[in-house]
Amino acid sequence: MKLNSSIKNKTIATIILVVMGLGFLVAAILLHINDYNIKNNWIEETATIIEINHFKENIKISYSYNGVQYTDVPSFYSSELSIGDILMISINPNNPHETYLHNMNLIFILFYVFGGIFLVVSVVILFLSYREKKNKKHCLENGKKRVIDVVELRKTNYYYNKKTYYCIIVSNNGMEYKSELFLLPKDFSFINDAVVDIYFCEDGKYYIDITTYREKIDILDEEW
Repeated sequence: MKLNSSIKNKTIATIILVVMGLGFLVAAILLHINDYNIKNNWIEETATIIEINHFKENIKISYSYNGVQYTDVPSFYSSELSIGDILMISINPNNPHETYLHNMNLIFILFYVFGGIFLVVSVVILFLSYREKKNKKHCLENGKKRVIDVVELRKTNYYYNKKTYYCIIVSNNGMEYKSELFLLPKDFSFINDAVVDIYFCEDGKYYIDITTYREKIDILDEEW
């Protein structure tokens, strides 16, 4: 049984967030391109709402093109619409039965917002992972190692794939120190009297090596 860093899980989560963020942004760009092409190649006309089905959340519109009256059920709905409302539509000149509503700005905005949020979160995760690696390297190279009693194996409010993240808590001279977050392995068993290696640096930084979590067996803690 050995505790391992959560860097691998963070990497997977970051990749998923980047893919989702890029997916939303690409979808928003493609929708914008489609909207632009329709506005420039189709015929703009007004349409009147003649039916509203609140149960199916759709509307039926009536419009005229080249003196011929048409009806259509566009993929657009809003509970604020009323029969008789006028909408601006684009009509496909090659197929007047095909229409397009330009009241989709909210969809564009949502796609851009979600894409931006996912990418920002992924950047934050990458930054935090980089900072953890840098701190670990700094402490292992410059810190003084001590073997210290584990005060608590604390459950956090963070989850990954329905599993709870934990952290190791130790205490030194009245100060509490927390390790990085990690997931418990399947074969993990709690140790009542456990110790862990911690590296203290003179600049106040520290690193708890969670892979050294073990039972305390005749280990003397050196004063720092």
